[in-house]
Amino acid sequence: MRVLFTLLLLFSSIVFANGNSSMSKTQILNLISEYKQAPISETGYAAVKKIINFAENSKDVLVEVTPETTPWLTHDKVSDPIKGLLLGAYVVGNIEPQLMFNEKKPQHCSGATEVARVVKLIIRPNAAAEIRLIEQLNKASLNRYDCSKEKQNQALNSAE
Repeated sequence: MRVLFTLLLLFSSIVFANGNSSMSKTQILNLISEYKQAPISETGYAAVKKIINFAENSKDVLVEVTPETTPWLTHDKVSDPIKGLLLGAYVVGNIEPQLMFNEKKPQHCSGATEVARVVKLIIRPNAAAEIRLIEQLNKASLNRYDCSKEKQNQALNSAE
């Protein structure tokens, strides 16, 4: 657990440093929308830096990062750039429903669903095996927490 927490701090401070923690919930939700349009872009990267900083410093959200919730984060066959990208996706997916519903409670299923979405957008030469591994690890985590698509859709539809 201590190693995972150290990794989280390492990724968030090195990869996502220099965000602004004084942003409002509405501003963060707008950044999440921007990020979701193009997570693997300069715009997505700029948005996720601020989102990660908000998540680290806000009393309004709670994100739990454990070997069970983010198994790809400690796996030695997943590259560090991909770990950083997926950690950003996990945090985005995790805090969005917390902000939408004003409920400070980790939302693993939403975070893992966003990871699954972003993994499908990764286009890198020679990354097919790494992507399959991430998909398998993330799917196992979704199953462990009983994250059915039906449950996800019900939660999101009730927010509209």
